[in-house]
Amino acid sequence: MNSNKNKFLHWLKTPYLIIIRSEDNLEVKTTLRFRKSDLIVIGLLIFLILQSLSLFLTYKVRKAWINPRYAEFQTHKQLLDISERVDSLTLESELMENYYKSLKKVIAGKDVSVRTNPNETNDKPATPRNLDSISATDSIVRKQFESENAVPLFGINSGSDFSGVNFFPPVKGIVTEKFSTKLKHFGTDVVTKMNEPVKAVLDGIVILSSWTEDSGNIIALQHKNNMVSFYKHNASVLKPVGSFVTTGEVISIVGNTGELTTGPHLHFELWKDGNAINPEDFINFE
Repeated sequence: MNSNKNKFLHWLKTPYLIIIRSEDNLEVKTTLRFRKSDLIVIGLLIFLILQSLSLFLTYKVRKAWINPRYAEFQTHKQLLDISERVDSLTLESELMENYYKSLKKVIAGKDVSVRTNPNETNDKPATPRNLDSISATDSIVRKQFESENAVPLFGINSGSDFSGVNFFPPVKGIVTEKFSTKLKHFGTDVVTKMNEPVKAVLDGIVILSSWTEDSGNIIALQHKNNMVSFYKHNASVLKPVGSFVTTGEVISIVGNTGELTTGPHLHFELWKDGNAINPEDFINFE
């Protein structure tokens, strides 16, 4: 018994050497040393790997074979995931499209809904046509805005909560004409010194930097949370379209440009989600 065991162990441990020579000159190219026990271990590892792979594939095939609707369930699940993503993208696209439609109406002087407070709604749309509105026939501004692919840098947030928003006064001076929906005056007129610097009320990007016959030199900034600020009758604008500005940064100079003005002042408007809001509710101009 012991003799057979010793023979088996000797058979396993007996070393072998494989020599590979060149056929031309019998030069030794490489040598391989191994024992039968090594071959057995390698063979077992290969067997276990193949067996595991076979069991995995068998499980998948049997699952689909036993339940013919398995593949259908998997496809349905994938379709649901894709559908949810498409719905989400569609909603975001609609929000963005509606937002820019409202913004274009503001610039073109068309009918838009107006709110005196961002937390209130007004079901009756008002026409923002006043001494400081942009003329509906002003093709220069409309064409410039329509040619710009101005996508908000900060994303779209339709919420109207202004808590935590600190507006920087664009200028300091005397308010000569207040925001009034009845008079179709959708901004605040502030008289200040000629050539006084006009500053950005919030961080934003310049989406409009142009001139109109009625309002003279105009600059508009796109802010986060779908807010847009307009600065009119400037002597000059200092930032081109596409420029990023920070809160309090000088963007223009107070002037008296445009036909619908009687002296040096700034006409300032603040819009959110396509609705005009009263700047004096959030900014102290004096």
